[in-house]
Amino acid sequence: MIRSLARRCFLTANTLRYRIEFRIVAELVSQIPGGKLGSKVLDAGAGSGEMSLRLMRAGLCDALIGVEPMEANFRLLRQNYAGKAHCAVHQADLASIPVASGSVDAVISTQVFEHIEDDQAAAAEVARVIRSGGYALISTPHPPEVFPNDGHVRPGYTVEEMAALFAPVGLQLLDHRLFFTLPTLQRLMRALHLGAIGRLAPIGWADCEKGLSQAEIAAQQPYGIACLFQKI
Repeated sequence: MIRSLARRCFLTANTLRYRIEFRIVAELVSQIPGGKLGSKVLDAGAGSGEMSLRLMRAGLCDALIGVEPMEANFRLLRQNYAGKAHCAVHQADLASIPVASGSVDAVISTQVFEHIEDDQAAAAEVARVIRSGGYALISTPHPPEVFPNDGHVRPGYTVEEMAALFAPVGLQLLDHRLFFTLPTLQRLMRALHLGAIGRLAPIGWADCEKGLSQAEIAAQQPYGIACLFQKI
């Protein structure tokens, strides 16, 4: 309850990212016939499950499987999925996803692949579990990375690098979006430097890219990229 309230009311790096990234994810899902990812969606590297639960609440999927390898994140994921119909969780690495081949309509994975050393193995597993004709929606940082991050094994991917990673495993790039621009980041940093007072700044004030075209976003040094793929 408290965490959910904080995500709606307080400006932090996470609340701002979820606001912007979910908007981008929803834009990409709107390109799919029927306007939803499918009935059963697997969240690969689900973290706390925040993004996938937003998808379900928005009616963009009907059932969720959350897969998360890290113990602390998995505890949160299990807690957040608990008591919700059609939600299952697995603690597992993305190089060995414990679900049957072709058993899900879509996979989402947000801000995960930059952490994975063997991204080719993870990409192959993502493709394996998706049914023929199903979808994958993958987001990562977009280089250059602004701050060093010890948890990242690479600074992110360009759209060309994303397409090259997933094409060999049978996932065709359909569309992509850039997001999280330098002006947005600068406003976030300005607020965070004010400490507790800065957290009270409206989240919408820090979102400098709502309503901008992709060309306008691309011109403002975006630090995020989301790609929609289809299994061929």
